[in-house]
Amino acid sequence: MYLLEAKMERGPATLNKTIQIENMSELEAELEVALQALRRMKKPCRVVMITESELFETACREWLPEWTRTGWINSKGKEIDALQKWQELQKMIEYHENVSFLSNQQHEYKNWMKMELAKCRPAV
Repeated sequence: MYLLEAKMERGPATLNKTIQIENMSELEAELEVALQALRRMKKPCRVVMITESELFETACREWLPEWTRTGWINSKGKEIDALQKWQELQKMIEYHENVSFLSNQQHEYKNWMKMELAKCRPAV
């Protein structure tokens, strides 16, 4: 799930979408959600991505700059997984004015998002 908020003169405007993702690692699923959200932004803007995944935050803040420097090779000397998606994310970061990544931050939509996600989970 993602939620986009734009600061407008008349107040915040939001867009959200819940995405069903299967057959992906948690990191790749986070990456896919981030890409889908960024694709909806048609003009360059300041972006703050808040995620509950510290792994995704670390990948974006630390590994992504390193991968671009090393030609998309990981610390084990192998091409990174989901290469095309990471390259697309890098292009989107360059397109927008300022993109930052934060994990486990409190925000005004957190409880609402948890309730929405709970509605999507099958009953046990």
